[in-house]
Amino acid sequence: MAGAHAYQLRLQMPVDDSSSYSTGGPDPERAEMLRRAAAAHGRLASGDLAAREIIEAAGLEIGGDLPVSAAAQVLGARCPGAPIESLRAWANLVQVALEVERDGTALQDLFRLYLDLGLLATADELGLDDDNAVFLEMGAEMASAAAGSEFARECGFALDAAAFQIALRKVANWAVKHRGLIGPAEYADEISRRPDVAAALPAVRGMPPTKIQIIGHSFSMSAHWAAHASFTDTALELMRRENPRIERRWLGEGGMRATRAREAYFDDALAWSPDIVIFVVAMREPEHYAAMEEMARELAARGVRAVAFDRLHPDPGSFASPETAPLAELASRTGLEVVQVGRILDESPERDGFLSLDGIHCRGGYHRLMAAELVKYLAGARPAGLE
Repeated sequence: MAGAHAYQLRLQMPVDDSSSYSTGGPDPERAEMLRRAAAAHGRLASGDLAAREIIEAAGLEIGGDLPVSAAAQVLGARCPGAPIESLRAWANLVQVALEVERDGTALQDLFRLYLDLGLLATADELGLDDDNAVFLEMGAEMASAAAGSEFARECGFALDAAAFQIALRKVANWAVKHRGLIGPAEYADEISRRPDVAAALPAVRGMPPTKIQIIGHSFSMSAHWAAHASFTDTALELMRRENPRIERRWLGEGGMRATRAREAYFDDALAWSPDIVIFVVAMREPEHYAAMEEMARELAARGVRAVAFDRLHPDPGSFASPETAPLAELASRTGLEVVQVGRILDESPERDGFLSLDGIHCRGGYHRLMAAELVKYLAGARPAGLE
């Protein structure tokens, strides 16, 4: 906990300021100890015992009104029977999750460390209801306990009830994923029981050897916090289970537009010689459509199927969803295949529960629905093109 806080403090505070610990103000010697502890924190997940010794030698004290202390206090009150080490692990994860920029680095290192130590518990194992309403109540309690601290004033990220709520949600979902309890395989099991998907599986089993390349943003990433698996991973997991001759490969990054896909990933995708390329990218500006047209034409010239979607977000006005007219024109000029999911998303009885707490990414119901539609499309059980 001290190492994680040192890491955050060094990112957020002036280089000579160590005053957010409860002892002492800025001084060069203490600032150097803070710097060394922050650097050592990154080596803890690899089992570096020297890193632990450096952090311990710094003698850092965790103030009682810091976010990690507020989280530990509330978790302890809510989960009186849970092991204190697992509660402290959750508190530490919550504090790092509050700083969204570290989701892919320090936070994931912490998850791996606590997993290796056997301290990574799920919400259910702690005795918590895995429920957003409960997390909001806890978030309000944590925000109250952390209010007024110097760290809260200077940290540079929100410490209100909603911020703690989404941090708790992230920790709950990632704990399940790091423990391997729910992922693409479990989502694939669920959609395979749908009659419409089950009816398409014989066609999947009959597919020839097929290399499927995905180029996608966060909606295609099972590592993302908002759901336990992405729709592309779920669909390809089910298809590969039914037909081992199907290969899949993913390239991409969060927030990716078609322009970024073209400049950073497309050549790598071509080098793999895929049979199908599935694009999960944002297209809203003219340059995005131009980049997609260039990629679609190149794929057509090579005899490779290019596949995109008429909607990638429940909200048709979202940056993640293309506009119908330019997409239709692009498809007619290039042969780009467009999977029609917009109307299906709109008419789904689960639609009101699709969005996650950030209002951008989507929860499991969305990903299972999209996976089912993608499996049916690739199996030939759905028509191509735009209505």
